[in-house]
Amino acid sequence: MAPRVVYHVTGKYKNNPPLCRSCGFFITLTRVHKQGMVAAMLALTYRPKKRRRKRVHGFLKRMRSVGGARVLAARRRKKRKKLSV
Repeated sequence: MAPRVVYHVTGKYKNNPPLCRSCGFFITLTRVHKQGMVAAMLALTYRPKKRRRKRVHGFLKRMRSVGGARVLAARRRKKRKKLSV
């Protein structure tokens, strides 16, 4: 009998899959073997993109909101060399 393949995480981990404590990647369920043993695989969930990083954490994005402007002001007070991404 071939092992049954499970393509997604079900139950309480459906929206919040567990994190690996050593590397921080999400653990996703991959296969359930004949004996009932579960094989887990680490999913690479962080795919860095420069444009998205700028849009989410950039200077102009911070200046658009009151809270973001406060963040920049606090960083200026601390004499941070880099105010935002």
